Amino acid sequence: YVCLDINCSDKLEENANPLGAMFHGVSVFYCMTTSLANNGAGLGTLGFHEAKVRELCEKAGFDSVRRVPLENPFNNLYEAKP
Repeated sequence: YVCLDINCSDKLEENANPLGAMFHGVSVFYCMTTSLANNGAGLGTLGFHEAKVRELCEKAGFDSVRRVPLENPFNNLYEAKP
C-alpha cells in the first residue's frame, strides 16, 4: 500500500516556516474540521507525520513501513507492507 501526504515533522519548530504556516492554516480550517465532522481522528494536515504513519500502520497490522525517496518538497510518500 502507498500513502502520499503532506511533508511535515513531528517537531513543531521544524514546521515553523512560510510553508508550514500555510499548512497549519489549511489544517485547522479544512483538514481537521472535515475529519472531526466525519468521526475521524482530527489529525489535521500536520498531524500525519512519519511517526504517526508508523504508529497507525503498526496498529493496522502492517509489518513494514518505509518512507520512499521523493523529489517533492510538499509531500512524503510511504510504502506499507503486511
